[in-house]
Amino acid sequence: RDKKMGTLISNESSTDRNIKFLQKVAGIILIFLVICLFIFACVFGSNVLPVDANDTNTYVFVVNQGESKIQVIHNLKEQGLIKNEFFAKLYLKTNSKLQFYAGTYNLKKSMSVPEIYDSIGNTKKALTEDVTVTFLEGKRFTDYAKVISESFENITYDEVIDKGKDK
Repeated sequence: RDKKMGTLISNESSTDRNIKFLQKVAGIILIFLVICLFIFACVFGSNVLPVDANDTNTYVFVVNQGESKIQVIHNLKEQGLIKNEFFAKLYLKTNSKLQFYAGTYNLKKSMSVPEIYDSIGNTKKALTEDVTVTFLEGKRFTDYAKVISESFENITYDEVIDKGKDK
């Protein structure tokens, strides 16, 4: 019996050592994961901050109709309005309810990724090109078509006439 008890005691201490070893390994892995998560959070945070917090210049940015969110992010990077495409996409993925709307926007390099997304996700922040036209009695539509085509670079006289014929 003593031999069996001695063997039993030595087996328990071996099991205890294995458990302690596994606890140490699990602790080291947990610490490593926490450090990695902390580093990733710092890198992520710094990459969604403004490109240049001191640059107060306004840059015109256009989101075209039918453009994908990925293309919009690429264009933001091309214009130097965001630091990193990957982290801008990651921010978009973690905020899946964000929408981008076609339009022209005034953006700044001093805006963070969330601020930029807030701007291009809000149609009220888009620049509008409203023009008031007053029609006077006695003038012909062709006179107005000429004035409109001369006032706007991207509208021709024939286009105005064609639109006037629409019912």
